[in-house]
Amino acid sequence: MDRGGWDLVLVGMADAQAVSTRLRGDVATVVLPVVLNSTASELKQTKKQYPVVLKAPARSQSFLVAIDEALAHRPKSQAKPTPRV
Repeated sequence: MDRGGWDLVLVGMADAQAVSTRLRGDVATVVLPVVLNSTASELKQTKKQYPVVLKAPARSQSFLVAIDEALAHRPKSQAKPTPRV
């Protein structure tokens, strides 16, 4: 993580705050916490801190939708253009 340049970091809920703190200067990196078998209150608290939270277990399509949505929350000046294939 010290190299920087990451668009997205998937992280377990328990480590989300520590990773966010470490990346605080890197405004282009989005932290996407993965919440596994959480209570409703844990999920609600995590959603207060992060714009997008991936609730697991999830269907593979939900996983991709969460990543797209999380990357959409990057500041417009920091968003990298999507390469065309």
